[in-house]
Amino acid sequence: MTAIGRFLDLSWTERRLLMAAGVAVPVLRLGLWLLPFGVFRPLVIRGAARRPGPGLDGKAVDQVAWAVSVVARRIPGATCLTQALAARVLLAGMGERSELRIGVLRECGGGIRAHAWLEHDGRVVIGGDAGTGYAVLSSAQESAAVMTARGG
Repeated sequence: MTAIGRFLDLSWTERRLLMAAGVAVPVLRLGLWLLPFGVFRPLVIRGAARRPGPGLDGKAVDQVAWAVSVVARRIPGATCLTQALAARVLLAGMGERSELRIGVLRECGGGIRAHAWLEHDGRVVIGGDAGTGYAVLSSAQESAAVMTARGG
């Protein structure tokens, strides 16, 4: 089956979410690539400002994560940070609050690995191995860590 056929087989909600993610993921990826995080972060925060909404159930939140993941697989360099930010923006547009988490993990060779994930109601929405050994940074530390972790 062609990609168009698979798209048309989806529900209206799934198609709408894929289209929204199809805009959010590449725009956020491009923004992370082109702009210093100190400039980009306030723009994303403004874009992710929570608008009052009806409240979503867990299935709807999972559909947002699914749509972001599907699109991110087709966007080069769409890292964990890009995906977490995209899901946050989409959820905020639906009136849902979520928390961007950025953590660091000290590797055996002395290096540091960073990872971003998104939580909604205390549950990881996107970012798979979230929290597995990662020390979560506070908001004040977030900007500096993202500068070194932009790759993923």
